[in-house]
Amino acid sequence: MRYVVAVNGSPRKATTEKLLDEIAEILESQQIQMTTINLGDYQVDDCIGCEVCIRKTGRCYQKDDTQVILSQLEAADGVILASPVYVMNITGRLKSLIDKTASWVHRSPMVGKPMLSVATTAGAGLKEVHVYLEKVGLQWGMHPTGKIGRSAMNQDPPSQAEISKFVWHLMNPTSLYTPSLQQLIQYQVQKVMALKVSAIDREYWVKRGWDKELYYYPANISLINRIISGIFYKFLYSRINPVNPY
Repeated sequence: MRYVVAVNGSPRKATTEKLLDEIAEILESQQIQMTTINLGDYQVDDCIGCEVCIRKTGRCYQKDDTQVILSQLEAADGVILASPVYVMNITGRLKSLIDKTASWVHRSPMVGKPMLSVATTAGAGLKEVHVYLEKVGLQWGMHPTGKIGRSAMNQDPPSQAEISKFVWHLMNPTSLYTPSLQQLIQYQVQKVMALKVSAIDREYWVKRGWDKELYYYPANISLINRIISGIFYKFLYSRINPVNPY
């Protein structure tokens, strides 16, 4: 059985939680277990920018519930990131949690997992929230597989069609995934930075063989995108001098 963790950024158990409950019903009808983490039930302190997680431990040193939450995400086969719109963006609590995954941008344990973006609003901002959450997923090495948004004008239950791509990627190997050219270029940037700038990142990437790949894992990449991303990597690698600050 596949296991999905949904993170609900709302401090209230209202519209966003209801939408997640409806998604859970669809997933469970297909033998996919889903757990929802309501951030309002947890203590997530603000990131203070100390960079301990990046430079040393990979974990936040603050004594809050961050690591409890992140450990559940690491154990999941797929992730749903959900938030109501707060002034055209996600909630502050969800942003605080995401800020404390800075080490994942360097050394991600989430690579290859599918992600679904969920947002609710009384008015505007759905697009902005979806765009941001999908960018976060890409930085974590995940692959966005769709988005579900609901507003005061549309409170319909989620449909099977809206979740089908997420379910398909949960059930199928990553070798069938097709990363975009933008994702491939981003990967080359992260690879060069890992190999040239950070010793701890370099060790992590080399250990997993990522330093020799066009993407985190064998994927469905067209010949032209292989050529473009390969040329871009060689160009960028030749322009960045080794730094190794940590």
